Amino acid sequence: MKHTIKIYNSFEEQKEDEARQLAALSSNELMIALRKLINFSFGLSGFDINNLPKKHTIKISEYQTQ
Repeated sequence: MKHTIKIYNSFEEQKEDEARQLAALSSNELMIALRKLINFSFGLSGFDINNLPKKHTIKISEYQTQ
């Protein structure tokens, strides 16, 4: 992966360029980027982007106060 540095003349120019880049992505690419952000934010390193679970279950247990 090649990394480059872009220099902008203003914050507006930077925002326009970022918006252009996001608009060029497919919905699948956006979902992958979102999943990577979620994994990074919550420290989930064990998830494989290409092999996500097909079913999710939620177990609701009764909460009891003491």
